[in-house]
Amino acid sequence: DPDYFPASYDNVLSVTIVDRQDQVPYYATLGRPIDIAAPGIQLLSTRSTNDNAYLPATGTSFSAPVVAGCAALVRKQFPAYTALQIAEQLRMTADDISQIPANQNKKEKIGRGRVNLFRALTETNVVSVRNTHNIFTNGAFNTSSLAYGGDTLQITATFKNILTPVSNLQITLTCSSPYVTILQDNFSVGALGTLATATNAAAPFSVYISPEIPQNEVLEFRYSFSGNNYQDYQYFTMQANPDFVIINVNDLQVTVTSRGNIGYDGLDYTQGEGVVFQNNNSLTAEGGLMVGTAPERVSDNIRNETGESDNDFFALQPVRKEGKPEFGDMSASGVMQDFFQDATAAGVRVTHRAYAWQ
Repeated sequence: DPDYFPASYDNVLSVTIVDRQDQVPYYATLGRPIDIAAPGIQLLSTRSTNDNAYLPATGTSFSAPVVAGCAALVRKQFPAYTALQIAEQLRMTADDISQIPANQNKKEKIGRGRVNLFRALTETNVVSVRNTHNIFTNGAFNTSSLAYGGDTLQITATFKNILTPVSNLQITLTCSSPYVTILQDNFSVGALGTLATATNAAAPFSVYISPEIPQNEVLEFRYSFSGNNYQDYQYFTMQANPDFVIINVNDLQVTVTSRGNIGYDGLDYTQGEGVVFQNNNSLTAEGGLMVGTAPERVSDNIRNETGESDNDFFALQPVRKEGKPEFGDMSASGVMQDFFQDATAAGVRVTHRAYAWQ
């Protein structure tokens, strides 16, 4: 199930649709980022045909306003709550609808359940622990949520209790992929107060990525939370064996790709981190290698006059981090080639390497 934005951003309450029997229709948006469900089928709404026109309408565009109205009432009931606390109060007091037969194959893809305004207004001992940040490291280097076959990753996680205090809090990490082995899966937090945070920096989660993992595999991890009278979960993803490498040493972070692009893998800005100095915004949107042997024989993978990528290069050996760099503290290398038989190609094979020093 694809993630839809802006609903899937952090700190956004993502809403899907149910009918009057709490059944999720076939056309509903599903996914791990969904937080809550609300009625959205045949709801009475105004129409523009005249000043007094009302007609029933259907869609998540009508479910989201239901939750927004509930949020306004919860804000009135709990005026000291922050916006995030209101969102979590609604999410954690929703009624579980995953056991309804029509919903059983959608478990944990429709949020915590259908919004229940009465519970949200009256329950005062609600707990909600959220994972707010993860740092992935392989040895001395921050991997920026990317993993490669053979890696052993340490995951230093930060968790925050949004609502009322919880005791005996345990957090467990799991992964459904057969290519992942969890080496350290538990973080015993104990007590955590309202708006307090906890980190497992002293004993990070640890995972091993099999060398047999396919290229560009997306790994789905799950945190399960348990405490006194409290159960919850949260997912995050990690891209494994991508055909790009993020060089992240000192103040400079650069994405090196397998087909000559720099900063991002082609025109997809989700594939890479750009060229970043001192953790600011990327200094480049697009860039890459161009090789020409004549005015009419030029090879590159950058944007052309039609707005698409030329795609002249393909990877013979995808770029990979080198375990023991010949130079520097971190390096990556790969081999790419253009289409020799193409009359407009430069006719080259390129071995490329990137080096960084701490």
